[in-house]
Amino acid sequence: AGVSSAPLVLSGGKEDLGALAMLEDSVKKLKSPKASPGPALSKAQ
Repeated sequence: AGVSSAPLVLSGGKEDLGALAMLEDSVKKLKSPKASPGPALSKAQ
């Protein structure tokens, strides 16, 4: 998913970067259940 989203980020703006960051954070949560959701939520804001 990350690789296919790269072209969108290169040709997109800050909004795409923010959306991609949120997707990456959600993926990291799924892959790392031990990670606390606090830091991810603060980054989303």
